[in-house]
Amino acid sequence: MTVRRAWIGIIGDGFVGRSLAERIADDRSLGLGVAFVATRRPGPGQVGSGAVSAALIEERGADLVVEAAHPDITRAYGRAILSAADYLPLSTTALVDDALRGELEAAALAAGTRLVLPHGALVGGDSLLEWREQWAEVTITFRK
Repeated sequence: MTVRRAWIGIIGDGFVGRSLAERIADDRSLGLGVAFVATRRPGPGQVGSGAVSAALIEERGADLVVEAAHPDITRAYGRAILSAADYLPLSTTALVDDALRGELEAAALAAGTRLVLPHGALVGGDSLLEWREQWAEVTITFRK
């Protein structure tokens, strides 16, 4: 039996996007492949972030597009992405705009795709909230 490989389009070639692309490339057991990497300053094998479109997604066979760049990507390209593939925006601050979020949900519904939301950057946040009665004080520090 042949297992179908899922193809991932990645927008952003910074620390997160590059790490994701490398992980997919390094571990074939994941059953994933990199359909494209889009970035502001494309290098060999990459495309410009302005080239992100339904046509590119369909041409490259991306099943899922992961945004690892900036919330403006979701604002500019989210609807087009969802017309052709599932979409996982990591810069979720764009989704605080209720009108935009509604448009993205409508685009996904119309195309039969999914807007996939990450659990969040605060790993363990649910546990902290669940056990809040036991904490006197909590300090969280993010480093990038």
